[in-house]
Amino acid sequence: MVQKDAQASPATRKADQVYTQIRREIEDGTLNPGQRMSEVWLVEHTGASRTPVRDALRRLAADELIILEPRQAPMVSPLSLRHIKDLFEFRRIVEVAALEEISVGASKSPRIFGEFSTLAADFRELENSADDADFTADFRRLTSKFDDLVAANTHNQFLGRSILSLKPHTTRLRIIAHSDHARLRQSVQEHIEMCEAVASGDLRSAGAACRQHLIHVEKSILTALINADSTGSQGIDIRS
Repeated sequence: MVQKDAQASPATRKADQVYTQIRREIEDGTLNPGQRMSEVWLVEHTGASRTPVRDALRRLAADELIILEPRQAPMVSPLSLRHIKDLFEFRRIVEVAALEEISVGASKSPRIFGEFSTLAADFRELENSADDADFTADFRRLTSKFDDLVAANTHNQFLGRSILSLKPHTTRLRIIAHSDHARLRQSVQEHIEMCEAVASGDLRSAGAACRQHLIHVEKSILTALINADSTGSQGIDIRS
């Protein structure tokens, strides 16, 4: 069977590349909240023509990662306390529910047990590693894998889709939450607890560990944003 990507036009493939590049740069903080990106700059930055750039921007706007306004350069979506609070309120609903559901299935599925046990061991290895330049990168890779495992193993298709749709926003905020290395290491331990609770089929412990983790992440992010705003950082709106 011919692959879908092989059937796509060159313009569509280029739009996909631009979309992936800009999304990644928003997620990792290369493009800052509130930053304006002129079309001329985007064309130069991505090496794409105007049409695929515009197509990619429409997709990013649909993801709520950028804002498109008439007669204004596209802007990376700013961060606000209201946005953060709403996001984490929703995450505490869908992610806790997903982990609890997966925990029930883990006792009947050697595959789920194996996947989360292996990931727990990977986090444990990271926890015991010395501080080095690879620590943060390895942490982000493992947390991304955790998110993907949760989305892939929930039987409720709407839960899975919701978690995947939140991923670019959670990834973007994760950079802020873990600017403090001590908090990053605490998060490693929290992921170990979540993985082990799921693997053991402990519904209550998995839900509680997930809820506590999200409370800690939200607190860390809000503290970082308020401190950044007090120093005059752009793209931050601390109004509720």
